[in-house]
Amino acid sequence: MKISLGGFLLSAIFIGSAGAQQASLSGLVTDYQTGEPLVGANVTLINLVNEDNLFGTATDRDGLYSVNRINPGTYRVVISFLGYTSKDDTLTFESLENKTLSAALKTDDVNLGEVIISQNTSAARTEMGRQRISSVDVSRISSPVAGGDLVNYLQIMPGVVSLGNRGGQIFIRGGTPSENMVMVDGALVYKPFHILSFYSPFPDNLVSSADFYPGGFTSEHSGRISSVLDVNMRNGNRFEYSGSASLSPFMADIMVEGPLKKEETSMVASFKKSLINETSSWYLSEQQPLKFESQFIKVSDIGEYSNCSGMLLRTKDEGKINSQREETLQWNNFVTGIKCRALQDQNLFQVKSNISSMSNSSIYEDRSYYSGVTQFRTDFSLSKYYGNVRAEYGVLFRIEWIDYDLTGRVSGLTAEEYNMKSTGGHIQFSIPIGDNLTIEPGTVVSLYSNYPVSLEPRVRLSYFPFGEDGGEISAAAGIYRQAIYGFNDARDATGVFVTWAKVPGESKQAEARHALLGWQQTISSGFSYSMEVYYKNLYNIPVSTWSPIAKFSTDLQLADGTVYGTDLRLEYNMGRHYGLLSYGYTNTTYEASQDNFGEWFGEPVVEYNPSHDRRHQVNTVYSLELGRYTLGARWQFGSGAPFTRPLGFDEILWFDRKFPDVTNTTGEQRVLVDRPFEGRLPTYHSLDASIERVFQFSNDSGSITTKVGAINLYNRKNMFYYDIFTQERINQLPLTAYISLRIDV
Repeated sequence: MKISLGGFLLSAIFIGSAGAQQASLSGLVTDYQTGEPLVGANVTLINLVNEDNLFGTATDRDGLYSVNRINPGTYRVVISFLGYTSKDDTLTFESLENKTLSAALKTDDVNLGEVIISQNTSAARTEMGRQRISSVDVSRISSPVAGGDLVNYLQIMPGVVSLGNRGGQIFIRGGTPSENMVMVDGALVYKPFHILSFYSPFPDNLVSSADFYPGGFTSEHSGRISSVLDVNMRNGNRFEYSGSASLSPFMADIMVEGPLKKEETSMVASFKKSLINETSSWYLSEQQPLKFESQFIKVSDIGEYSNCSGMLLRTKDEGKINSQREETLQWNNFVTGIKCRALQDQNLFQVKSNISSMSNSSIYEDRSYYSGVTQFRTDFSLSKYYGNVRAEYGVLFRIEWIDYDLTGRVSGLTAEEYNMKSTGGHIQFSIPIGDNLTIEPGTVVSLYSNYPVSLEPRVRLSYFPFGEDGGEISAAAGIYRQAIYGFNDARDATGVFVTWAKVPGESKQAEARHALLGWQQTISSGFSYSMEVYYKNLYNIPVSTWSPIAKFSTDLQLADGTVYGTDLRLEYNMGRHYGLLSYGYTNTTYEASQDNFGEWFGEPVVEYNPSHDRRHQVNTVYSLELGRYTLGARWQFGSGAPFTRPLGFDEILWFDRKFPDVTNTTGEQRVLVDRPFEGRLPTYHSLDASIERVFQFSNDSGSITTKVGAINLYNRKNMFYYDIFTQERINQLPLTAYISLRIDV
């Protein structure tokens, strides 16, 4: 007997609704101080007459829970979360009665030490392709700042490639940076990471949590084809004022927070500015011409059943990726938006409205190039439970304004301004089948002003074959499309300047089809491991054209491709010790045609591995807490990335300009290069280490944290890229010692 997907969903909802004819209870569980949702909080109902009559559930990613099919009677309701004091209440249910009970839990200072460490966050734990990251996870990774930064945590994940410590570019499972969607409180950030790749606008003392999907992401997210990083910035403290300030040779920052209206409205603000341009000549052999800054402000209003927040983020980066070249790069982000949610009649309503803008420039002495993009977006969504089935419905409106001036840089693109409007929606269900299987089908529908209707079905599942105490199988698959694409000159690693435009070609969108399968298991107390295999088909990816003559300008063409690989992680987390070992293998292949390929190679279509195709990557992390001291170390290894090898030089006489004197003129020198990306750079490996010490003020009124450490501890000469025009090797940072200081009050 054949059953359609629609029929299956209707059946599941009908069954859930039938059970809902009995009493039900729903609500939100949040942190008392900040009002942020607590994911995975336990809700238990115990019948006071028959204690064997138990009901239980856990909150979802919105902090929402729903308990259905409750028999009439009086129940003790316990809402608990590790590291927090429980809420204990008594409720009486009549037949068909729907009640709402929310809880704002206070932290339990006695058990706070183990709080977030073991609650739903782990480098070896994924949920149907999603990894939830907490501020505690971020702070574990050794970095040249007192505390941690989210970008450093991402770089230890298998399948995540950063080609250097400059440029702020991250490639995830064969995808380019513009194929990644980075969201902050629901708003898109086009170019989120700073020019010095240790830093981002997401330090550990501002991040509440982040959901990272390296592939197979949910229907809630659309418009990108590689990955999603959904960052939730924390709300300010509603009850008391506090702040911090830090200083290191690389950067200085200050953070303040506190109530605007006690118990209801709070704010948190952070201001960050780089110092490396001014200080690098003191401790390095040459100055590092890199500058960055960022500002973040968030205001939140918290109620029992609703909350709203507004935020503003601004970043500015400027510098030279290669100090020997004349090119100066600049980029700016401006993001502002509001996010509100309310629980009414057991329905969770959410609205997000925001503006995201990015501009970047490539500046030379005699010319410059510019690209900018601005997006206005509004999303409405509704989440509710039909029995045990969670349903989410959403609609969105989006308009993007694009302008660029690439005269002389990209053939066929000069100066242009235009906009693209789109609307659409998504639907997604989470359907538990028995105690061990959950299926999450969904789809995205997009309608662009100049594209056909786009339908992107997706499905994810989780299965515990041996019960929840055993291992877990997870899988995801789906279709993903992207109409606005950021392309750069990827012929070498310094191609950081990004031009945002519609995908070349009539009514074409970049497209990826994902499939992944994973297994994760806790081996013993403190030990866990996970493995995941993935495969992607790529279509209509804009790439730079190839020429056997190295030249400044380029053209665009569309390529198809495949990506496949595997991620392996082994994690140990017990008491004072934390360790992580991860390995990632990725194989990325593009296939492109070009008019001259047949003449040059005797074949019209050429396969090649793009410049970010780093096959093997190993990361190890270890931290040890010794009282007020924390020792941290990180070792990274990466196999060589592809590059195009130079073959030699020739000289050309230009007869189209004027008739040259062939007896006395030698002509203009050119570099002749091999087939695209046939060579491999040397392997990369580096060790970073640090020691951190906390000095507590009397009466716990504040603390001072000092950190001493070094980047590239054994001074490995890691190549950043090879300049084929000058035959020059450009290295990453050498051994760099640092000391940082942070004051918290």
